[in-house]
Amino acid sequence: KIWMLTGDKAETAISVGRSAGLITYSQEVFTILVTSHAEAARELDLFGIALQRDAALVIDGASLQFCLNFHQDQFLEFSVRADVVIVCRCSPTQKAAVVKLIQAYTNKRTCSVGDGGNDVSMIQAANVGIGIVGLEGKQASLAADFSVEQFSYILRLILWR
Repeated sequence: KIWMLTGDKAETAISVGRSAGLITYSQEVFTILVTSHAEAARELDLFGIALQRDAALVIDGASLQFCLNFHQDQFLEFSVRADVVIVCRCSPTQKAAVVKLIQAYTNKRTCSVGDGGNDVSMIQAANVGIGIVGLEGKQASLAADFSVEQFSYILRLILWR
């Protein structure tokens, strides 16, 4: 399962998700962008129905916070069943919290990949952290278990290990 945690806006995150092959054109993209916990509950119920089909979840940081504060069990139950989850407008603190929640809920190992200072806490929260040296500096690569110079090297690193 792949979760993409980004500070980008929803449209950009979906576009990147499609370009990276995380979201296929045949998949339904279910977007949760809410302003209250009541709306979050309603959208989570609808997402539970959408999971019966092939659906990817896109949720922004504010909506994620409503889900985690008021509907955490339902959110985790549904989101771990999705093929892909994209959290957009996600803060560095939320990125780390999501990694820790996934670890606790699924009891599985996680790998986080990041290229900037805003990814450091997420990289450190994961069982395996991969930092990409890039335009955003070296903070992520210095905090990581492994450092690569290009995103394309990650597959080789994972297969080698």
